[in-house]
Amino acid sequence: MSRETKCVINAQDLFTQKVISIEAESMCLEVHESEIKEALKSIDDNKAPELLKGYGRKQEKQRFAFKIDIMKAYDTMSWVFLEKILEGFGFPSKFIKWVMTCVKSDAFSVCVNEESFRYFMGGRSLRQGDPMSPYLFIIVMKVLNLIMQRKINQVGTFKYHSGCKDLKITNLRFADDLLILCNGDNESVSIIKFALEEFSSVYGL
Repeated sequence: MSRETKCVINAQDLFTQKVISIEAESMCLEVHESEIKEALKSIDDNKAPELLKGYGRKQEKQRFAFKIDIMKAYDTMSWVFLEKILEGFGFPSKFIKWVMTCVKSDAFSVCVNEESFRYFMGGRSLRQGDPMSPYLFIIVMKVLNLIMQRKINQVGTFKYHSGCKDLKITNLRFADDLLILCNGDNESVSIIKFALEEFSSVYGL
């Protein structure tokens, strides 16, 4: 068993929130075209609040913002890691099997002088451009949230960013860009550092 897989399997206390059984059952129902159209039309064009406003000005409050570009996040995704996370969140086994079949079915070929050679299967990663990949990546990144929250609960001295304390937000994500936010004191920043190191070890980054 690999190091990253062992870390996830032994961290069952992370998955305190699981998919509701009724919702889990609905994931395996037949999907109709009308439902897909209705879901696409219902998406709102919402905007995120401007948490970084005024960072260039001097002020009394200490604030910490750290932008991270998760390099090759899709390319380094372990399929075993992804499957264990889906299980941890309580997704039905039938649904997980469908997802992993789609993820593992990618094949590649090499084209030399306009001539394609034999196909070979991928060994890991999520496919760029696959409409399902961003959703799977969001689920994986949820583990970072859970690790951070566990570290915060264990220490008890963490201070949230002044614009995030009401909702207890520690990070925001867009695609593979990650924005970490907390108070500017050394202890809070250290907690964030330890959480990132643990996430890195289980993800394989």
